[in-house]
Amino acid sequence: MPFGNLTYLVGLIVALLIYSAVGTVFRTLYLLLLSLGFLGYISPESLVILLLVSSLSYACYSGMRGQTNRSLWFFLGVAINLTGLFFFREFSIRESWSISSYSVEYALIAVGISFYSLQNLGVLIKEKLQPSAMTIPFTDFMLFSAFFPKIISGPLLRHENFLPQLSPDRNIDWVPGIQRILFGIVKKTVIADRLAYLVNHNFETVDPTGWNNLIVAHLFALQLYFDFSGYTDIALGSARLFGFKLTENFNFPLRATSITEFWRRWHISLTSWLRDFVYTPVAFGLRGSVLGILLAILITFALSGIWHGLALTFIIYACTHAAYLMGEFLLRDFRMKIKVVVGKSVFNLLGWFLTVNLVSISFLFFRSTSCIDALDRIGHVFSCSNFFPSNWKSGFIYKIAVGGDQQNIFNLSITLALTFTVLLAEKYVYRRLESNKIRVGLMVLFMVSIGLFGVFTDLDKFIYGQF
Repeated sequence: MPFGNLTYLVGLIVALLIYSAVGTVFRTLYLLLLSLGFLGYISPESLVILLLVSSLSYACYSGMRGQTNRSLWFFLGVAINLTGLFFFREFSIRESWSISSYSVEYALIAVGISFYSLQNLGVLIKEKLQPSAMTIPFTDFMLFSAFFPKIISGPLLRHENFLPQLSPDRNIDWVPGIQRILFGIVKKTVIADRLAYLVNHNFETVDPTGWNNLIVAHLFALQLYFDFSGYTDIALGSARLFGFKLTENFNFPLRATSITEFWRRWHISLTSWLRDFVYTPVAFGLRGSVLGILLAILITFALSGIWHGLALTFIIYACTHAAYLMGEFLLRDFRMKIKVVVGKSVFNLLGWFLTVNLVSISFLFFRSTSCIDALDRIGHVFSCSNFFPSNWKSGFIYKIAVGGDQQNIFNLSITLALTFTVLLAEKYVYRRLESNKIRVGLMVLFMVSIGLFGVFTDLDKFIYGQF
């Protein structure tokens, strides 16, 4: 998929030069044509599906703007998007995609439908609950659905945030856009794809020691974060070049000190959508009782798992997090008592340690090819009899490094050093990148890192491309 590779970057430069030359009146139309062309280049079938689903959604939205049959048009629009989401994704040869091999038949998958369907539903629900005084023009609605930086893997947009940015006098943010794209490429090539080599080999068989399975789970959690956040940086940076500020999708989630906080920091655009349109209505409908809140959590995360795919591994992964959150909710008073006893700093440190381990263990369901493999790995993690390897060098280091020769050990050391350096420095880096000032030192560091340590075999393939 051409996103973030050389073809994409060259095309982005050409598109931006044309955009700068186009009159402000025609810029929205130009961006719409550019976005449709981008999707058509990836997959002509996906372009047809987007035009069909979003055009019908707009027809239902227009019907709701009338004074009669608003509910009929609303339910018809909901049915169109849910049917499209289910039919064009779940029946699009789901077994053709593999996290371990990155092989995917894109022509058979409706690219982006998981995201623009929810966006369309958001517009319809908002119009149902709070009719707006202004009607969304057709071209604006279609650009909202098809905007090319977010079409593959988000972030999910809200029309109330995106559409006001279509004003013709918006600024082109060259510097922060370019810098954000470069940092995203660093995350993808220097971190995520180096980790992918280790993770893929170590997931080929189930290791009998709990320690090894736990470490591999952590490595995959890091790979997934840098792969997904790297994509998001490229997407947000691309949007900034055209004057758009899209929703931030991550807020340093691996620093969270509780599962609740993790989900406020991870895949923010999806979790906030589910919170506003699923969790809150269900909890409110059940009058905010304890049972109602627990049921709302379970329903919300079950739908989150189904959104990722109908595979049982995704559903169990999501329900595992529902169980985590329900436990935190039920134990909230007890947790506060512990906080008073041990102090805030120790409590947060313990919370972080528990959170990062629970999240990483849950990702074993996300990554494994079957629930049996995931449960087998988790069983070893919690086994008391065979947790640590009998020989740390051959039973742990050589296995994680995918070999015991000098090159394997060196690659493992470099990969881990780069990963934790970026993980610790990313908050500082983001603060610097948001400025309109060119950060020459950081740009040179990014390009040198990409040149020396980058892995380019899977640059245009992202884990969340399957969703």
